[in-house]
Amino acid sequence: MKKSLLAMLPAIAIYLFISGYGNDSKYPGGSPAGYTGSPGDGKDCTVCHGGSAEFADNWISSDVPPTGYLPGENYEITVTVSGSGDKGFLVAPQDIDGNLLGTLIPGSDTKLVGSNAYVTQKSASNSNPRIWNFTWTAPEAGTGEVIFYGAFTVNKPVTILSNLSLQENMGVGIPRNNISKITVFPNPAHSFFSCEMFVNEPTDLALDLYSLSGGLIRKLATDKNFSGNFTESFIIGNDIPRGCYLLVLSTNSEKHLKRLLIR
Repeated sequence: MKKSLLAMLPAIAIYLFISGYGNDSKYPGGSPAGYTGSPGDGKDCTVCHGGSAEFADNWISSDVPPTGYLPGENYEITVTVSGSGDKGFLVAPQDIDGNLLGTLIPGSDTKLVGSNAYVTQKSASNSNPRIWNFTWTAPEAGTGEVIFYGAFTVNKPVTILSNLSLQENMGVGIPRNNISKITVFPNPAHSFFSCEMFVNEPTDLALDLYSLSGGLIRKLATDKNFSGNFTESFIIGNDIPRGCYLLVLSTNSEKHLKRLLIR
């Protein structure tokens, strides 16, 4: 019996290596669903990989024009992961409750998981940078803003969170939003952060801070029938622990989400 077991050890070692136990990436063949760090998921890759999560801009991009997406049209989504070591990703276009918006079509090196609601890599890669592409079919008319949430692993202990916001085209040459680009700085924040925007027409405003799981942390500002430049600074108290949060700006007709990392 002992001899037979010893004879099997080389085969067991090969199996473990192929399965990824000998690899620095926890899931070399792709991530399981539900770990994008979105409000609907409420968790990210650090649950399995450990380490910490940081936020970065522009890791997800698209060929959707500035005028916005057209319902039912196909668009190419690009994921760019930089850094040293094995890389992987998980991306999903969701609403704030975690529901899939539109349809995902995998590319040559990607696959769908979680009832086709998430896209991830087929295999980990140590190329730098590593670029993956897949196709997204835009949802039905009236859906409005769609946010692609992404979690990216680089050399296991580092998780990067990033997102891409896409607006619906409500008519060529007609801007959809009453609010121009929202700026939050510094981000990451330490003791305070500021929020700036321009409101084109009078509307009711509400700015709130939420956890990634969707729980209200603090009501930051409200204003009735506001228009023009909005600039406010907020002190981060000791009651708000370090981590990643969502700033949710609501108006009479719109809702915008911005990530805020507190260190």
